[in-house]
Amino acid sequence: MKPGQEETTIPPYVHLKRGLDVAGAVVLLVLLAPILLVLCLLIAREDGRPVVFSQRRIGLDGREFILYKF
Repeated sequence: MKPGQEETTIPPYVHLKRGLDVAGAVVLLVLLAPILLVLCLLIAREDGRPVVFSQRRIGLDGREFILYKF
């Protein structure tokens, strides 16, 4: 640690919250996968391919990120 720099500790609940967030995302992804597949098939039939496209956007603090859309 550098002089004058405070030591920061991560509270234990942060790890629990991260684990719950990841588990919830996995469960929702599994539950929504059939719906998303049907959506992809409908879009491909109606509008053609590609089904997913990307856009570059400007986010927080002017940082660029890629947004994926159906």
